[in-house]
Amino acid sequence: MSGQIRDATLVAAPKQRNTNAEKNDLREGQIPQEWQDKPSKLSHKDRHARWTLKFTKA
Repeated sequence: MSGQIRDATLVAAPKQRNTNAEKNDLREGQIPQEWQDKPSKLSHKDRHARWTLKFTKA
């Protein structure tokens, strides 16, 4: 389960299904070319998402 913080609570959010190439680009601080070509896809991606813990479970 992934989530977003809203009012200090965790809520479910869509899972990011990024390819390995997209993940590498994001780690380097770049936006993948395919996302730049499709602004609607870029708006649905959370480029700053990270893992969080809830009750000591990832």
